Amino acid sequence: MIFTGSMRLDFSTPHGVREQKWYKKYGKIFGIYEGSNPVLMIADPNLMKDILVKDFQSFMDLRNLKFGDPIIDRMLFVQTGKKWKDMRSIMTPAFTISKMKMMTKLINECAQILIDNFLEAAGNKIEVDID
Repeated sequence: MIFTGSMRLDFSTPHGVREQKWYKKYGKIFGIYEGSNPVLMIADPNLMKDILVKDFQSFMDLRNLKFGDPIIDRMLFVQTGKKWKDMRSIMTPAFTISKMKMMTKLINECAQILIDNFLEAAGNKIEVDID
């Protein structure tokens, strides 16, 4: 379908679940359509590393993704070309294995606080705005 591509009109199935079904059916590399745009889906970590690191110059400007939100449109995953490369080189030192291990405890504590807050709100039947 020209407007929905491979998504069809099945908006009841979460996108991640749909991708897992395709992965099981078609394997680690397959193609879909986002509207009328062909998209190559890759679920092979080694190939992803090659594409995102070693062969970046060949793949850096293939997708123009904009959301119309001033914050989201500045995120790394929507950048292309030199802007992506510059942002990635600034951010990469912050995500070494040792630094990620140091952050794990804090992330777990924050996640537990969030869960506790949601459980309390649910127990009190309070609506929570997550925007």
